[in-house]
Amino acid sequence: MKKFIFSLFLLSSLLTYADFDLQGMLKKAREGDADALNSIGEFYADGDGGKNVPNFEMAVQFWRRASRAGSSKA
Repeated sequence: MKKFIFSLFLLSSLLTYADFDLQGMLKKAREGDADALNSIGEFYADGDGGKNVPNFEMAVQFWRRASRAGSSKA
């Protein structure tokens, strides 16, 4: 869990100016928003539209949390 929280913090600080509103999604994800968790999973899986290398490990972590939060899409 500590690794997950650190990853959230690191990404939020590194990707502040990305097209994807990662800051907003992270805020919603911290509040348990299933759609935000799923969107962050998609962000990791596609590498921000091909701008970055996909991180499937992080994508799966977010999709699992989204699924637990009630997202049928995850």
